[in-house]
Amino acid sequence: MSKPVVCAVQGPALGEGLALVANAQVVVAAHGTSFGMTEIRTGMWPFLGWRAIERAVGGRRAMELALTNKIFKTREALAWGLVHEVAPPFELVERGEELAELLGNASREAVKRGLEFVRKTRGMGR
Repeated sequence: MSKPVVCAVQGPALGEGLALVANAQVVVAAHGTSFGMTEIRTGMWPFLGWRAIERAVGGRRAMELALTNKIFKTREALAWGLVHEVAPPFELVERGEELAELLGNASREAVKRGLEFVRKTRGMGR
């Protein structure tokens, strides 16, 4: 992707919904939003979203969430780096639009090159 994704999330972001949040570059969540890797409840492993969630919250946290199918709230999501801001539900869309506007004002070429650099160098030096 050559453009950053801003995610404004409210309500439950479970399973692959959590993966969508984890794939965004900037995330704002409404107070009261819930998150969880719940695939194991149905006898599945979260294969599709695993890498994005692991990058967002770290490997050990992702493993814990996948194995326990724990549902967590915005406070934990913010502390773990999954979301960058928490807003009241009535301000969520406005805050998401403000963040998108900030990103839209950045140099398109610099953003494109930066995202490409991050993608290409991910995992190097470990």
